[in-house]
Amino acid sequence: ADHQRGTAMSGPPFDIEFTITIDDLIVYLRLLQRTLNVIGVILGLAVLVVGGLVALVAQDLFTGVWTLLIGLLFVVLAGTEFLDRFRVQRNARSLIGTTAKLKFDEKGITADTASGSGNVPWSAVTQLRQNDRVIVVKRGRIPIAWIPKRVFASADEAAALTTYIDGQIAAARTTTR
Repeated sequence: ADHQRGTAMSGPPFDIEFTITIDDLIVYLRLLQRTLNVIGVILGLAVLVVGGLVALVAQDLFTGVWTLLIGLLFVVLAGTEFLDRFRVQRNARSLIGTTAKLKFDEKGITADTASGSGNVPWSAVTQLRQNDRVIVVKRGRIPIAWIPKRVFASADEAAALTTYIDGQIAAARTTTR
């Protein structure tokens, strides 16, 4: 919705400011734990199959149904945002409703958020990850900054930022070699 849109400028520099919502935190968390969620769904499906086999082959309906239910629970909790929403509401409530300010320029990334502020040079940035709802900039395995795509006025504006970040990462790699 427009009332949730932050300010983003077509740069460089890119100055971005937005209010963090629970949905922003959930999509950020799900992107970071995507592999874990896939493993959870696969395990849940495997347990579903085992439960079905126990019920059919071993003729143990009680154990088979319980195993099926446990597998279904794994699939639902890993494959949906339900558990993540609960975790965010419980553990990150101090971030919800706060303002995040980010600047992407030739020096690097400057961040000012409720969880801290600082500057990270492009030479320290190693990766850009994104999906259709969020952009995450990382240093190794550690997230440096994240931006929900809802803050951009258009997909082209979001693409301009990601293209800029990719270019800065590539340039920093060639100068540090």
